[in-house]
Amino acid sequence: METKKVNLSKPANFEVPYVYEDSFHMERLNIPSPIPSQNYHYHDCYELYYLYSGERYYFITDTTYHIEGGSFVLINPHDIHCTANFAHHGYDRLLINFRKEYLDSFLHPEKSDNVLTCFKENIHIITLNPKERHFAEVLLENMLEEYNTASIEESSYLRAALSSLLLFLCKRRPGNADTLPRYANSTHKVISEVTGYINTHYSEDITLESLSSLFYISPCYFSRTFKKVCGLSFTEYLNNVRIKEAQKLLLTKGTTVKEVTEKTGFKSNAHFDRVFKAIVGVSPLQYKKSAKG
Repeated sequence: METKKVNLSKPANFEVPYVYEDSFHMERLNIPSPIPSQNYHYHDCYELYYLYSGERYYFITDTTYHIEGGSFVLINPHDIHCTANFAHHGYDRLLINFRKEYLDSFLHPEKSDNVLTCFKENIHIITLNPKERHFAEVLLENMLEEYNTASIEESSYLRAALSSLLLFLCKRRPGNADTLPRYANSTHKVISEVTGYINTHYSEDITLESLSSLFYISPCYFSRTFKKVCGLSFTEYLNNVRIKEAQKLLLTKGTTVKEVTEKTGFKSNAHFDRVFKAIVGVSPLQYKKSAKG
Protein backbone atom coordinates (compact mmCIF):
# COMPACT_ATOMS: atom_id res chain seq x y z
CA MET A 1 0.00 0.00 0.00
CA GLU A 2 1.46 3.35 -1.04
CA THR A 3 1.40 6.25 1.38
CA LYS A 4 2.60 9.80 1.08
CA LYS A 5 5.96 10.68 2.59
CA VAL A 6 5.64 12.96 5.58
CA ASN A 7 7.80 15.76 6.93
CA LEU A 8 8.14 14.02 10.27
CA SER A 9 10.84 13.76 12.90
CA LYS A 10 10.46 10.39 14.64
CA PRO A 11 12.88 9.78 17.51
CA ALA A 12 14.25 6.38 18.42
CA ASN A 13 13.25 6.92 22.05
CA PHE A 14 11.23 9.25 24.25
CA GLU A 15 13.91 11.91 24.62
CA VAL A 16 12.33 14.10 21.91
CA PRO A 17 8.59 14.61 21.28
CA TYR A 18 7.29 13.75 17.81
CA VAL A 19 7.24 16.88 15.65
CA TYR A 20 4.74 17.15 12.81
CA GLU A 21 5.71 20.19 10.78
CA ASP A 22 2.60 20.07 8.57
CA SER A 23 -0.79 21.08 9.95
CA PHE A 24 -2.35 17.86 8.61
CA HIS A 25 -0.82 14.40 8.26
CA MET A 26 -2.45 11.15 7.16
CA GLU A 27 -0.95 7.68 6.88
CA ARG A 28 -2.23 4.11 6.49
CA LEU A 29 -0.10 1.10 7.34
CA ASN A 30 -0.86 -2.61 6.99
CA ILE A 31 1.44 -4.56 9.32
CA PRO A 32 1.35 -8.28 8.40
CA SER A 33 3.10 -9.51 11.56
CA PRO A 34 3.74 -8.16 15.07
CA ILE A 35 6.43 -5.51 15.45
CA PRO A 36 8.16 -4.18 18.60
CA SER A 37 5.96 -1.98 20.76
CA GLN A 38 6.20 1.74 20.15
CA ASN A 39 7.75 3.83 22.91
CA TYR A 40 5.64 6.36 24.80
CA HIS A 41 5.60 9.70 23.00
CA TYR A 42 3.52 12.85 22.64
CA HIS A 43 3.08 15.69 20.15
CA ASP A 44 1.44 19.09 19.96
CA CYS A 45 -1.40 18.10 17.62
CA TYR A 46 -4.61 16.06 17.75
CA GLU A 47 -4.49 12.41 16.72
CA LEU A 48 -7.11 10.09 15.26
CA TYR A 49 -6.13 6.43 15.08
CA TYR A 50 -8.46 4.04 13.24
CA LEU A 51 -7.99 0.27 13.40
CA TYR A 52 -9.35 -1.50 10.30
CA SER A 53 -8.50 -5.00 11.50
CA GLY A 54 -6.55 -6.79 14.19
CA GLU A 55 -6.30 -6.04 17.90
CA ARG A 56 -4.05 -3.65 19.81
CA TYR A 57 -3.32 -2.40 23.28
CA TYR A 58 -3.39 1.39 23.39
CA PHE A 59 -1.77 3.16 26.35
CA ILE A 60 -3.03 6.72 26.97
CA THR A 61 -1.45 8.70 29.83
CA ASP A 62 -1.99 6.13 32.58
CA THR A 63 -4.65 3.76 31.21
CA THR A 64 -4.49 0.75 28.90
CA TYR A 65 -7.30 0.08 26.40
CA HIS A 66 -7.86 -3.04 24.35
CA ILE A 67 -9.17 -2.08 20.89
CA GLU A 68 -10.42 -4.17 17.97
CA GLY A 69 -11.13 -3.53 14.29
CA GLY A 70 -13.70 -0.80 13.71
CA SER A 71 -12.47 1.37 16.59
CA PHE A 72 -11.27 4.97 16.67
CA VAL A 73 -8.76 6.19 19.25
CA LEU A 74 -8.73 9.94 20.02
CA ILE A 75 -5.60 11.56 21.44
CA ASN A 76 -5.39 15.15 22.69
CA PRO A 77 -2.29 17.30 22.16
CA HIS A 78 0.45 16.46 24.70
CA ASP A 79 -1.26 13.23 25.85
CA ILE A 80 1.45 10.64 26.44
CA HIS A 81 0.57 7.47 24.51
CA CYS A 82 1.80 4.39 22.65
CA THR A 83 0.51 1.15 21.15
CA ALA A 84 1.54 -2.45 21.77
CA ASN A 85 0.82 -5.91 20.37
CA PHE A 86 -2.23 -7.75 21.68
CA ALA A 87 -1.58 -11.09 20.02
CA HIS A 88 0.78 -12.74 17.56
CA HIS A 89 -0.76 -11.32 14.41
CA GLY A 90 -0.63 -8.15 12.37
CA TYR A 91 -3.02 -5.24 12.05
CA ASP A 92 -4.20 -2.56 9.63
CA ARG A 93 -4.45 1.00 10.88
CA LEU A 94 -4.83 4.60 9.68
CA LEU A 95 -3.40 7.62 11.46
CA ILE A 96 -4.47 11.26 11.19
CA ASN A 97 -2.65 14.11 12.93
CA PHE A 98 -3.93 17.66 12.67
CA ARG A 99 -3.79 21.02 14.39
CA LYS A 100 -6.84 23.09 15.28
CA GLU A 101 -5.55 25.87 13.03
CA TYR A 102 -6.08 23.55 10.06
CA LEU A 103 -9.81 23.57 10.80
CA ASP A 104 -9.88 27.25 11.80
CA SER A 105 -8.85 28.17 8.26
CA PHE A 106 -12.00 26.42 6.99
CA LEU A 107 -14.47 26.84 9.85
CA HIS A 108 -15.13 29.67 12.27
CA PRO A 109 -12.97 29.01 15.39
CA GLU A 110 -16.11 28.47 17.50
CA LYS A 111 -17.34 25.81 15.07
CA SER A 112 -13.91 24.21 15.17
CA ASP A 113 -14.40 23.87 18.92
CA ASN A 114 -17.74 22.13 18.30
CA VAL A 115 -16.25 19.44 16.06
CA LEU A 116 -13.58 18.79 18.71
CA THR A 117 -16.16 17.99 21.40
CA CYS A 118 -15.05 14.37 21.76
CA PHE A 119 -11.48 15.47 22.41
CA LYS A 120 -12.55 18.11 24.94
CA GLU A 121 -14.65 15.52 26.79
CA ASN A 122 -11.65 13.16 26.90
CA ILE A 123 -13.48 10.38 25.09
CA HIS A 124 -10.64 8.16 23.95
CA ILE A 125 -12.32 5.12 22.36
CA ILE A 126 -15.27 5.02 19.93
CA THR A 127 -16.27 1.66 18.47
CA LEU A 128 -18.46 1.55 15.37
CA ASN A 129 -21.14 -0.90 14.26
CA PRO A 130 -20.95 -2.43 10.72
CA LYS A 131 -23.04 0.30 9.08
CA GLU A 132 -21.02 3.06 10.76
CA ARG A 133 -17.78 1.31 9.81
CA HIS A 134 -18.74 1.33 6.14
CA PHE A 135 -19.47 5.06 6.20
CA ALA A 136 -16.25 5.89 8.06
CA GLU A 137 -14.02 3.68 5.94
CA VAL A 138 -15.35 5.07 2.65
CA LEU A 139 -14.75 8.60 3.96
CA LEU A 140 -11.24 7.70 5.12
CA GLU A 141 -10.35 6.14 1.77
CA ASN A 142 -11.54 9.25 -0.08
CA MET A 143 -9.50 11.44 2.28
CA LEU A 144 -6.40 9.29 1.79
CA GLU A 145 -6.71 9.49 -1.99
CA GLU A 146 -7.05 13.28 -1.81
CA TYR A 147 -4.11 13.50 0.60
CA ASN A 148 -1.86 11.58 -1.77
CA THR A 149 -2.77 13.59 -4.85
CA ALA A 150 -3.63 17.14 -3.79
CA SER A 151 -1.99 20.02 -1.94
CA ILE A 152 -2.66 19.61 1.78
CA GLU A 153 -2.97 23.31 2.52
CA GLU A 154 -5.05 24.13 -0.57
CA SER A 155 -7.48 21.21 -0.38
CA SER A 156 -10.88 22.35 0.88
CA TYR A 157 -12.09 18.76 0.56
CA LEU A 158 -9.67 17.49 3.23
CA ARG A 159 -10.82 20.14 5.70
CA ALA A 160 -14.48 19.47 4.93
CA ALA A 161 -14.01 15.70 5.16
CA LEU A 162 -12.09 15.97 8.44
CA SER A 163 -14.86 18.18 9.87
CA SER A 164 -17.48 15.64 8.74
CA LEU A 165 -15.53 12.78 10.30
CA LEU A 166 -15.21 14.59 13.63
CA LEU A 167 -18.91 15.49 13.69
CA PHE A 168 -19.73 11.87 12.86
CA LEU A 169 -17.68 10.71 15.86
CA CYS A 170 -19.27 13.32 18.13
CA LYS A 171 -22.72 11.93 17.33
CA ARG A 172 -21.60 8.43 18.24
CA ARG A 173 -20.13 9.36 21.61
CA PRO A 174 -23.21 8.99 23.91
CA GLY A 175 -23.46 5.22 23.48
CA ASN A 176 -19.77 4.70 22.99
CA ALA A 177 -18.06 5.86 26.15
CA ASP A 178 -14.51 4.69 26.86
CA THR A 179 -14.20 0.94 27.00
CA LEU A 180 -13.06 -0.48 30.31
CA PRO A 181 -9.30 -0.66 30.62
CA ARG A 182 -7.81 -4.10 29.98
CA TYR A 183 -4.30 -5.17 30.78
CA ALA A 184 -2.03 -7.74 29.18
CA ASN A 185 -1.22 -9.08 32.67
CA SER A 186 -0.95 -8.00 36.30
CA THR A 187 2.43 -6.38 35.62
CA HIS A 188 0.89 -4.02 33.04
CA LYS A 189 -1.82 -3.16 35.55
CA VAL A 190 0.71 -2.23 38.23
CA ILE A 191 2.79 -0.14 35.82
CA SER A 192 -0.40 1.65 34.68
CA GLU A 193 -1.09 2.47 38.33
CA VAL A 194 2.47 3.74 38.73
CA THR A 195 2.28 5.96 35.63
CA GLY A 196 -1.07 7.25 36.87
CA TYR A 197 0.56 8.21 40.16
CA ILE A 198 3.43 9.94 38.34
CA ASN A 199 1.03 11.93 36.16
CA THR A 200 -0.74 13.18 39.30
CA HIS A 201 2.23 13.72 41.61
CA TYR A 202 4.95 14.82 39.15
CA SER A 203 5.48 18.08 41.10
CA GLU A 204 6.56 16.16 44.20
CA ASP A 205 9.93 14.62 45.06
CA ILE A 206 9.35 11.26 43.35
CA THR A 207 12.16 8.71 43.36
CA LEU A 208 12.53 5.12 42.24
CA GLU A 209 12.86 4.08 45.87
CA SER A 210 9.76 5.98 47.04
CA LEU A 211 7.60 4.46 44.28
CA SER A 212 8.98 1.00 44.93
CA SER A 213 8.01 1.34 48.58
CA LEU A 214 4.60 2.79 47.78
CA PHE A 215 3.69 -0.03 45.39
CA TYR A 216 5.46 -2.80 47.35
CA ILE A 217 7.92 -3.65 44.56
CA SER A 218 11.67 -4.12 44.92
CA PRO A 219 13.61 -1.24 43.29
CA CYS A 220 15.55 -3.59 41.01
CA TYR A 221 12.44 -5.40 39.77
CA PHE A 222 10.53 -2.12 39.44
CA SER A 223 13.27 -0.52 37.35
CA ARG A 224 13.60 -3.51 35.04
CA THR A 225 9.83 -4.01 34.64
CA PHE A 226 9.07 -0.33 34.05
CA LYS A 227 11.64 -0.23 31.22
CA LYS A 228 10.26 -3.43 29.70
CA VAL A 229 6.61 -2.28 29.72
CA CYS A 230 7.09 1.38 28.84
CA GLY A 231 10.12 1.17 26.59
CA LEU A 232 11.94 3.82 28.64
CA SER A 233 13.34 4.17 32.13
CA PHE A 234 11.46 5.54 35.12
CA THR A 235 13.59 8.70 35.07
CA GLU A 236 12.99 9.27 31.36
CA TYR A 237 9.25 8.89 31.83
CA LEU A 238 9.13 11.20 34.86
CA ASN A 239 11.21 13.86 33.11
CA ASN A 240 8.98 13.81 30.06
CA VAL A 241 5.79 14.09 32.12
CA ARG A 242 7.30 17.08 33.91
CA ILE A 243 8.50 18.72 30.68
CA LYS A 244 5.13 18.18 29.03
CA GLU A 245 3.49 20.06 31.90
CA ALA A 246 6.24 22.69 31.85
CA GLN A 247 5.49 23.43 28.18
CA LYS A 248 1.87 24.16 29.10
CA LEU A 249 2.85 26.37 32.05
CA LEU A 250 5.37 28.35 30.01
CA LEU A 251 2.53 29.38 27.70
CA THR A 252 0.63 30.86 30.65
CA LYS A 253 0.88 34.63 30.69
CA GLY A 254 2.92 36.02 33.56
CA THR A 255 4.49 32.70 34.56
CA THR A 256 8.26 32.82 35.03
CA VAL A 257 10.72 30.03 34.28
CA LYS A 258 11.59 29.88 38.00
CA GLU A 259 7.92 29.31 38.90
CA VAL A 260 7.61 26.56 36.27
CA THR A 261 10.75 24.90 37.65
CA GLU A 262 9.20 24.74 41.12
CA LYS A 263 5.75 23.63 39.93
CA THR A 264 7.10 20.72 37.89
CA GLY A 265 9.24 19.15 40.59
CA PHE A 266 12.74 20.14 39.43
CA LYS A 267 15.13 21.02 42.24
CA SER A 268 17.10 23.67 40.37
CA ASN A 269 16.78 25.96 37.37
CA ALA A 270 19.98 24.48 35.92
CA HIS A 271 18.61 20.92 36.03
CA PHE A 272 15.27 22.03 34.58
CA ASP A 273 16.99 23.96 31.79
CA ARG A 274 19.22 21.01 30.90
CA VAL A 275 16.39 18.44 30.80
CA PHE A 276 14.02 20.79 28.97
CA LYS A 277 16.59 21.51 26.25
CA ALA A 278 17.42 17.81 25.86
CA ILE A 279 13.75 16.94 25.28
CA VAL A 280 12.34 20.00 23.47
CA GLY A 281 15.49 21.15 21.67
CA VAL A 282 15.52 24.71 23.01
CA SER A 283 15.82 26.29 26.46
CA PRO A 284 12.67 27.09 28.48
CA LEU A 285 13.21 30.82 27.93
CA GLN A 286 13.64 30.36 24.17
CA TYR A 287 10.52 28.21 24.08
CA LYS A 288 8.53 30.84 25.96
CA LYS A 289 9.76 33.66 23.70
CA SER A 290 9.08 31.61 20.56
CA ALA A 291 5.53 30.78 21.66
CA LYS A 292 4.90 34.43 22.53
CA GLY A 293 6.15 35.49 19.11
